[in-house]
Amino acid sequence: MNFRSKTVFAVIFGVLVIGGVFVVNSLKNKAGFEQSTTLATASAPKNAADLLIRDEDGDGLRDWEEILWKTDPKNPDTDGDGTPDGAEVREGRDPTVAGPDDRRTATKIAPRTNEEQAPRTATGELARDVITGYLALKQSDSFNAVTEADFVNTIAQKAYVDIADKSFSEEDIKNIVPATEETVRAYGNALGGVIIANSVTNENEAVILLRALSNEDKKELEKLEPIIAAYDNMFADARGLSVPNDARALHTALLSSFNALSENIRAMKAVYEDPLSALVHLGVYQKSADSLYTALKNLKAYFKTAHGIAFSANEAGSVFARLVP
Repeated sequence: MNFRSKTVFAVIFGVLVIGGVFVVNSLKNKAGFEQSTTLATASAPKNAADLLIRDEDGDGLRDWEEILWKTDPKNPDTDGDGTPDGAEVREGRDPTVAGPDDRRTATKIAPRTNEEQAPRTATGELARDVITGYLALKQSDSFNAVTEADFVNTIAQKAYVDIADKSFSEEDIKNIVPATEETVRAYGNALGGVIIANSVTNENEAVILLRALSNEDKKELEKLEPIIAAYDNMFADARGLSVPNDARALHTALLSSFNALSENIRAMKAVYEDPLSALVHLGVYQKSADSLYTALKNLKAYFKTAHGIAFSANEAGSVFARLVP
């Protein structure tokens, strides 16, 4: 990741942190995998916030703003006219053009906001909004700490977009059978077999993501691939099962949870290509994990309470008793 893309990432990450969008909670072993129970996330927001306010040359422009203005982050007076870059920006002057004829115009600003962006990604769209909006605010007479905070909160709310709901309906289940003791037991064993066959032992997905970002190690993200594959396979295999007619809603909830977690983790893996999407998906990752836990809990009750079926230890259906206390 080059300096410019790293800086834009830091800006977006910092906006999410300050705006309260970056939400990571302690994740319990709800999916039946061996995961860590607490995430060590304290350093990530701190580093992002530090990047957001850093001003290496002390000229009044943050380092990431220097990128936007095309100024030198290591030189407090880029154009050498005796006025610090930050002061020129506040006075409506172009910090890259020596005075006195260095008044800034809107047409001079616009080209800078469109370079090297990726508008087809969520990150590119937000980065463009951040750059354009922040520059416009900075050159206005109303710029102060309050208006800056309002701008950050607005951007943060915009960043936290609703991820498309890819839930499945009962109509998506093709193999519906009458609910008898035999079919319910067969369904429980078949579904348990799918979960057992595709389960993997892994660290918590968010821990892998944050370590990859902290160490700037993109290869670390490859550890997410088998987890994504596990959820994809669970989804595909479970979708083809014969489902008792009174378990249709429970089965669709489980399918939706498998799919949501796969999408969340796939977006995390693409954090260097589209960091905003990765962070937003990380923000709803807990909700997806909770949904999976609830689906498994409801299935356990379905077998045990609704149908009075107790799976023996050597039956695959016994996995539900092990997954859900």
